[in-house]
Amino acid sequence: MNAALVLLRREIVRFVRQPSRVIATLGTAALLWLLLAGGLGRAMAPGMGGEGAGYAGVLLPGMISLVALFGSVFASISLITDRHE
Repeated sequence: MNAALVLLRREIVRFVRQPSRVIATLGTAALLWLLLAGGLGRAMAPGMGGEGAGYAGVLLPGMISLVALFGSVFASISLITDRHE
């Protein structure tokens, strides 16, 4: 468990020290969310997904999940590359 925590801390430090990665990760997700929610939001029926939740409200949890998923994939690739070198 300690090894996993050390690797997690190292990846977080590496991520935060590279502002371009932070901006690319958050910016891409925000841009996709704005484009998809703005463009497809009008095509979807109002009230989809619950009380007053439009398409943007339904899309947001999925986008957050995908950001976490791709972040973990890139961290794993980074770990594999470090081990290879």
